[in-house]
Amino acid sequence: MADVPESTFRAFADRIRRRSGIVLGPEKLSLVQARLQRVASDKGFSDLASYLAEVARTHDEVMVMDAVERLTTNHTYFWRENDHFEKFRTMVIPDMRDQLARPGPPRVWCAASSTGQEPWTLAGLLQEAVPTSWPRHSVVASDLSSEVVETAKQGDYLISDVQRLPEHYRKQWFRPKGDRRVSIAPSLRHEVEYRTLNLMDSSYPWRGSLHVVFCRNVLIYFDPDTRLQVIDRIRNTLRPGGWLFLSQTEGLPKEAQGWKRVGAGISRKL
Repeated sequence: MADVPESTFRAFADRIRRRSGIVLGPEKLSLVQARLQRVASDKGFSDLASYLAEVARTHDEVMVMDAVERLTTNHTYFWRENDHFEKFRTMVIPDMRDQLARPGPPRVWCAASSTGQEPWTLAGLLQEAVPTSWPRHSVVASDLSSEVVETAKQGDYLISDVQRLPEHYRKQWFRPKGDRRVSIAPSLRHEVEYRTLNLMDSSYPWRGSLHVVFCRNVLIYFDPDTRLQVIDRIRNTLRPGGWLFLSQTEGLPKEAQGWKRVGAGISRKL
């Protein structure tokens, strides 16, 4: 493993897995080197191996979480897997209207919000389609990384970042901000509540109160047991009939109980 002893990498990977659920096999060493080599140098370690060894044995959870955040892949973009957003607009929102007779406001949880592209899109679609009497913060968005959560809250993006969006959404949801940048429109800013949350936590808020959960492109980083546990905990947050969106290339574990598959990456709680 290059200049990192195998035992050191295994100990580091085990610590990261126990803290975040992220699985780092030997094939991920190049990713670790790319993300953490400079960090090790900046923190005064003589080499990457020394830094990884310290992360593996330290009692400093801040240091461990810093490594986790730097390893987290936050590649995303507006209108990613856009068929899901069309299904959300044409199938899920009408279903949510029907459920409004039940107590509580409509709630959508984006469980791996990264830098905000997904939750802002969901909030925009809701704002366009639902009664103005619905409460603010219809969307709650969370991510393991406090850094990307802060970026998402800012709601500032390059013009090139929003080019995949249909033109009418670009005009509705964004306002020009300086040279080659746009910012989330003021009318949309209060529709998303951002927070940090670790999917490895033993339980999540909103037990039995959510209509929809988007948890796309994150479960692939977990081992099978962790994946199943996360799915079960997500199920506990949903109302009966609630919707779960995974990536279109992901599927529910075959062991997951209490779901009905309704489309590519889309299931409903039985």
